[in-house]
Amino acid sequence: MVQQHSERQTSPARRTNTPQIRTDTTARPGPATADSILALQRSVGNAAVNRALGPVQRVADAKEVLTNSHWQARAGNNPPVAASAGGSKRDLDDVIKKVAPDLLERLRREGRGAAGQKQLKLYRTMDSDEAEAILAWKGAGKHAGTEQWLRSSGNRSATAFHAAKTAPDSQIGAMPVKKHLGDWEQAHHYYKLNHDRSYDEAAKGNTGRRVPEAASRPSQRTLEFTLKPGAHEVLFSPDYMAPASEGEGPANLRRAFPGRTFQTGSGNEGGLPGYVGMKSEQHGDFSLHVGSNTEATQLLFQMFLQDVRDVTPKASRQWHDTTDKY
Repeated sequence: MVQQHSERQTSPARRTNTPQIRTDTTARPGPATADSILALQRSVGNAAVNRALGPVQRVADAKEVLTNSHWQARAGNNPPVAASAGGSKRDLDDVIKKVAPDLLERLRREGRGAAGQKQLKLYRTMDSDEAEAILAWKGAGKHAGTEQWLRSSGNRSATAFHAAKTAPDSQIGAMPVKKHLGDWEQAHHYYKLNHDRSYDEAAKGNTGRRVPEAASRPSQRTLEFTLKPGAHEVLFSPDYMAPASEGEGPANLRRAFPGRTFQTGSGNEGGLPGYVGMKSEQHGDFSLHVGSNTEATQLLFQMFLQDVRDVTPKASRQWHDTTDKY
């Protein structure tokens, strides 16, 4: 669903002091960047920007952005767009000094227009050590603390960030999430896969039946990552995402942004430091890639995040209900 924006009429006397925004359809502005959008928003307001760059594409259900069909519909009849040759990564300095602070402001503005809209939830099944590290990061107040530091610090740099995060009782740091996140069905597929394997390998009792208590249950957890209101409308853009060179989802995403150029993630994984990757999957249409201990990407991704919580009991109950095991 496309949200319509309205704008009050400007008097001729004031129009001369207002930056002129081209709104014709025959000669559109050049490729927009996060910086150019923020500059326009600050000078003339969101309504004029949306007229010039196109209104935000709202969806009735945020999880639709995790489907190939959504991006195919958004792309419409746009011609195929070849993946760029390689990608230009952003290091931690790039993210800290400019990308993250501007993104926080952009998400704040976007959130005001997304009131009442469903928020995107992403999931990841992981080993317990990774889950505990993420929940400890949340419990230490590092989510809000890092955002506050990015907004207020007069010395934003990778060096200053590392110094701040190692200070005693620090509330600053990148969320230690790794690799791929996707929808619930995708995360539960991997949860079930590991539990099925552990059950099948469980010891058998005198009757020849497997003893549930003897099963070597996998040390795994499933976490739910809820994005900020409207964040999914910003995440899937050339400013923050680097789709893989191959796959239906990445191809449709590139077609959905005519005139814009996406950085290309490495290989089929869609990984590129400083960007959230996107790759096609066998279970689910695609997943999002946040690297392996890549601080620049982890820090970027957590800007989109509102909350993270453990939903392992939900995964366990669903596994039990569908397999009638344990």
